[in-house]
Amino acid sequence: MRSATEQRPAAAWSRRRWLAASGSLGAALAGACASPKIPVLEHGPFAAVLLGDVQPGSTNARIVEAFSREEARRGAPVHLALARNTEPQALAATLRDLAGSEARMVFGVGGALAAPMQQVAWEFPEQHFTLLDGELVRPNMAAYRLREEEPAWLAGLLAARLSATGRIGLMLPVTGGSGAPVSLESAFQGGAAHAKTSAQVHVVRDADPVRGVRTLAAVQADIVYAALNEAPDAALAACAALGLRLIGHSRDWSHLGPGTVIASCLSDPGALLSAAVQDISDSVWHGDVVHRFGMRYPQMVGFALDIALPEALSLEIRDAALEVQSGRIDLAERAG
Repeated sequence: MRSATEQRPAAAWSRRRWLAASGSLGAALAGACASPKIPVLEHGPFAAVLLGDVQPGSTNARIVEAFSREEARRGAPVHLALARNTEPQALAATLRDLAGSEARMVFGVGGALAAPMQQVAWEFPEQHFTLLDGELVRPNMAAYRLREEEPAWLAGLLAARLSATGRIGLMLPVTGGSGAPVSLESAFQGGAAHAKTSAQVHVVRDADPVRGVRTLAAVQADIVYAALNEAPDAALAACAALGLRLIGHSRDWSHLGPGTVIASCLSDPGALLSAAVQDISDSVWHGDVVHRFGMRYPQMVGFALDIALPEALSLEIRDAALEVQSGRIDLAERAG
């Protein structure tokens, strides 16, 4: 069976809705028939550390759903640990507990786990580790990452082209990013610069999405890319009330805010987890490798428009998406 990292690329931009795999959030299913076989060493149980809580519609919720599906499909038990203390020492302690358990593979979900996991992987050379959303590796540690910066670059290009005020906004979580070579902020800024307009980018990090939207409205930003990991209801309501248009993150937000949402940057962390588990199942998993999935894998990463654009602009966005997909765009390049 072909590894998930070797799948045939396909077109990544579409006006049609891109829908993530659905699943019910809840207790993981166990006892189902396991197929295909997983080598004895990697047959489980698995363990995973997630950062923060599991809120409906959040990245964590989608990861939990994916673990539930994989557990039911393959019969490999999964133990999930929620780490609310994100200090590196506390994360390392949680990882050590799991590394010393009966778990055959320890997953970490979130870039904040990268350095602690690499340290614990050094301490437990016989254990196997998989980092989801990061770039650090070791001989017994692999990394799998969604290149979310690719659709973020397109979001910057689109926002700069459509802005009537010449001011566009980017809302980011308070916590830092994944440590990827190109951050969402750099990519969004790069896309806006590529538009060669006078649009100014205003960046807001605020735990309160409503306050963040108000801050952007106060500087006359009229289009906002809300790169938030949680459900977007509050940000959507604030944008609708203040007349701002919104670009969604991770999921297709259009049905939540018709007329407010103009596009969505799409990524499926559950599909990323499934790719890692498939590599384990196919006996092709190994450490010291970073597996990156961008818009060449449309089931994982994409960009969807939710408004009708003038033909010339629609063609520009489509062509730009193909350039990003092919790797011919420097995502962090700024206008001189």
